[in-house]
Amino acid sequence: MARNTVQRVTLYKGNSFEPYAQTENFQLDYAYGDTENSFELIIEQADIVDVTMSAFRLEDSTDIAGFVDGVESVYKNGYYTITFHGTSMQGVLDKRIVQPYSGQDYYTVKGTLSDCLTKVLADTGLTGSVLLDSIPPVNIDYQFERYCTLWQGLRKLAKQNHMIIRLTFDDNARILLSFIPSDDMTINSANISYDATKYSKFITHAIALGAGELRNRAVGHAYWDGKQVTTSKPSNFVESYMMTFEASSTEQDKIAQYAADKLTDELKNRQILQVKEPDGEYPLDSSFSITDMPTGMTVSASINKLIIKISRGVKTLSMEVG
Repeated sequence: MARNTVQRVTLYKGNSFEPYAQTENFQLDYAYGDTENSFELIIEQADIVDVTMSAFRLEDSTDIAGFVDGVESVYKNGYYTITFHGTSMQGVLDKRIVQPYSGQDYYTVKGTLSDCLTKVLADTGLTGSVLLDSIPPVNIDYQFERYCTLWQGLRKLAKQNHMIIRLTFDDNARILLSFIPSDDMTINSANISYDATKYSKFITHAIALGAGELRNRAVGHAYWDGKQVTTSKPSNFVESYMMTFEASSTEQDKIAQYAADKLTDELKNRQILQVKEPDGEYPLDSSFSITDMPTGMTVSASINKLIIKISRGVKTLSMEVG
């Protein structure tokens, strides 16, 4: 999805993040979500580059800003190209680890959402860098996964409580954290393109051939009974298609499970609903459900990554769903 409008970035310098310049002459590659959470910013006006540049923000955007980690300078034909590499504001949270207290198995929080967020920000060293903005007055009781990133942990906390995270960047280069009810962020499935494929006949009996030779060879069977994969032949089983799988190093005690795993993999292809990008701009973790009327298949998914590219004034947004 491309948008051709005037795009401008504000540049900040020093440890105090003083805004010192704006420019329309730049290229940006910015991604955040399940992976990356980083950016590459190319400034095409070398005269406005400050060696102490420390951050940037895309104007007229709430979710695109970051902090500089390194700079690359290329000189060719009398011109400099300056490239800044850094951590997106989402990446700031992604580079902090939620650790259990000494003697505890898990890091847990209980109480008002606001108090719990204040606590976890303090414990991950982000007090003063990340401020609470719009936080619903709800109580939570949540156990973080062991040694997860703060970014992934907070996203899961939000999802469990039917919310999504929103980060914004204020004029003082501080990150503002909000939790938004996810009911307000559900995507209309009419705005989504997809491909649906469904097979009425498929592999229902897998035979795995393991270690040994001839009559002494380990053999395992797995069956689809219409609801689940089983290693015992169902009493009402009707053969559809069969398939063998080579597993020459697998012994008898594990060969049936091998057959079950292979049949499970095969069954994944009996109905496929491949979702493409939603038509429009939606926040990270926005959710949707699709029912394909001809095949009867239903799928639920969410946006798990956003990729923003800007070049020559053209902004292109793409999404990954899953």
